Amino acid sequence: ALDLAHELRARRGVEPLALIAAAGEPPERRVERQAAISSGAADEELVRWLRDLNGTPEELLASREYLAELLPRLRADLGLLERRVPRARQPLDCPVHVYLGAQDPMVDGPAAQRGWAAHTTREQPPRTFPGGHFFVQESAELVLAALAEDADAAVGGRLLRSR
Repeated sequence: ALDLAHELRARRGVEPLALIAAAGEPPERRVERQAAISSGAADEELVRWLRDLNGTPEELLASREYLAELLPRLRADLGLLERRVPRARQPLDCPVHVYLGAQDPMVDGPAAQRGWAAHTTREQPPRTFPGGHFFVQESAELVLAALAEDADAAVGGRLLRSR
């Protein structure tokens, strides 16, 4: 999302109204910490890693058909993260809303907030939700309410106006 926002600004002169960073470290922190798992990991390691994150039902992790579809996509995602080189850019002139899981083992909340703050001229306080790395699933109603509120603020209160 951050790269897309910068590309839109560079190529089209369009600044986003807002950016949501959910369950993710800012790009420079990902490079510092590296992924907890690599795209070259064995299938068993990837499955163990997914199991440890507690976001994928066990019956899916036990399904060969599901894993045959999932693991190549997961490897592709991890490969993108491994190859991404953060570039120094001017901060975005839009709010960057940081959504965090209170028990997320993959994201250091305070460090993530500080990191994302460097990417905006309009820092917002982070929103922390109950749950781990998959807090969006675990706290869906709370996350949707926050998204609605932040989207409404981005368009000057025109979304949630009383009818």
